Amino acid sequence: IGSQLMQHALDYIGPYKPSQLNVASYNSRAIKFYESLGFKVVGKVPDEVGRLPSGKVIPELNMRRD
Repeated sequence: IGSQLMQHALDYIGPYKPSQLNVASYNSRAIKFYESLGFKVVGKVPDEVGRLPSGKVIPELNMRRD
């Protein structure tokens, strides 16, 4: 289902527009999934973006599909 939903979203966006997303850096399964769809890791997300109300930080990577 996840593959179908993601493919539908990418089809809607179209092949000529870049897409990007953030993923928890420790979620290797999700990273592999997004890589299978053509996304590549382009950098780390600043800690402020992934900070929870408790003050804990979810380390995130930014992925992009050109």
